[in-house]
Amino acid sequence: MNAAVSFMSRVRQVVSLEHDDRWLDTLRGRVTSNVELIAVSRATPESYCGGVPAGRRFDLVVVDGRHRVESFARALEVVSGRGVILLDDSDRVEYAGIFPLARQAGYRTLTLRGHKPALLGIYQATLFYRDGNALGI
Repeated sequence: MNAAVSFMSRVRQVVSLEHDDRWLDTLRGRVTSNVELIAVSRATPESYCGGVPAGRRFDLVVVDGRHRVESFARALEVVSGRGVILLDDSDRVEYAGIFPLARQAGYRTLTLRGHKPALLGIYQATLFYRDGNALGI
């Protein structure tokens, strides 16, 4: 399940960066008018992360796609003062450098472990948050 579809009925606005044209076409038929779908290239971190609209701030940023280390760094730039960042599959070794980066920016962590829909095994996601955040944690 895509984050845009999961959140669209629960929040005022969703912005979703998508690199897969077929998946983007599928989503277009499923999302409501409060969802902005942005096609990006996954070729480089710059082309992937560059799709984030300039000057916008977000209360929740979900990092779950390509170039996650660079996407997380970009999330730190666009998350609002009360914003929370969710990193999916946060237990992967290649994402270990994200944690000190977040701590340096003043974020604490809440790690969640459990099953994903239609997948076997235990998976991990981590919320990065500060005091007074949008989720009240």
